[in-house]
Amino acid sequence: MTVSWQDSVIRGAVEAVDGIDCAYAPRRTVLDALLVEAAAAAGAEVRLGYAGKSKGGKTRKGSKWLRLYLHEAARAASRTKGTYLSAQYSRIKARRGPAKARVAVEHSILVALFHMLDRDEPYHDLGADYFTHRRDPARHAQRLAAQLDALGYDTVITRRPDNQATAA
Repeated sequence: MTVSWQDSVIRGAVEAVDGIDCAYAPRRTVLDALLVEAAAAAGAEVRLGYAGKSKGGKTRKGSKWLRLYLHEAARAASRTKGTYLSAQYSRIKARRGPAKARVAVEHSILVALFHMLDRDEPYHDLGADYFTHRRDPARHAQRLAAQLDALGYDTVITRRPDNQATAA
């Protein structure tokens, strides 16, 4: 069996899975086996039994002092106005709760700190509107208009000049 995507080609033989001939196996089962073999051949660490599974919600052990300081920094960052970290906290808190949102902000702070030290650059905040503008705003507006249309509302979308845009 050969799987190709753009310039990459993966070739391999897939054995029967749980007594199912690979010709009748779901595509996901066949592709998973091929991709795991290709990853192992490329030298990647392959952990069997983890594909598609959640690893649980516990954070690993680490420095208790670093955790304490990250906790305080994340709480302070989530209360600031107009920053990327406060916007991230608000988005995650709405879906998963304040504790998981705080841990996500802690992780973002730690990753940003790593890159600041690695690249010897100062912190550059992405801004509170990062999540609003990271994708194409025109497509986002069309999706929202389609949702309103599905609810039975008629919408007309016109773009304001940039100097009249209001801060949310």
